Amino acid sequence: MTHNLIFAALLALTALVSPINKLPAQTPVSVINNPDLSYHCKQLLKELDQKHQDILKAKALIVRNIKLQKDLPKRKKMSQARMITNLSRLKHETELSELQYQRMKEGAIRKGCPGVIL
Repeated sequence: MTHNLIFAALLALTALVSPINKLPAQTPVSVINNPDLSYHCKQLLKELDQKHQDILKAKALIVRNIKLQKDLPKRKKMSQARMITNLSRLKHETELSELQYQRMKEGAIRKGCPGVIL
């Protein structure tokens, strides 16, 4: 019973106090204070975005290559062989780019850049 009264009193007090203590809205402050670090992080994030775009382009080329292989006439064996070779190279490059992208993200996190998520 006494616990309920104490809880009700605390609840009433917080309802009275909370509108009084509201602070005016502040402008967002950058977490990074050092301008050199800020510039460096922007460059790293730009490179990360470019690497991600390259990976997406390579994956689109892989899909295109597979579609073209299906549509290619069987009598064009030389073209078929080139496309198979090209596909294996594209897959290899995509795997390497994904590993490099992951390493770049981890490096950006270690350097203290905000906004990078693994």
